[in-house]
Amino acid sequence: MFYAHVQEMGEGCDYTIGCGHRLVKLKATTREEAEREVMQDDSEGAGQYFGSHWYLFGERTLRAVTLLDVRETYGVDLEKHRAAYRDAQALGERVAKEAEERAEFARLKAKFG
Repeated sequence: MFYAHVQEMGEGCDYTIGCGHRLVKLKATTREEAEREVMQDDSEGAGQYFGSHWYLFGERTLRAVTLLDVRETYGVDLEKHRAAYRDAQALGERVAKEAEERAEFARLKAKFG
């Protein structure tokens, strides 16, 4: 499975969100096919092909096209990470509350014996 990371000159609308970057899934099964596919002429400049004047020399000139050969993909269990984060937050809150209670206990013990 091939993807193409296409980067335009400049940073586009806002460098923090990467407007000048696109990740395009290709149908190609070899590197050569992937390069031919992504560099097909798309004269309208609206599709997923980048071989037109628009992208090679025009208003949206490309800085780079990088082909990615993805052999395997793995999903990340976000719920596991969310649960771990929540657990760590809850533990921190319990520790802070206990520290406050111990300080209050020590203050009251000193006051009343």
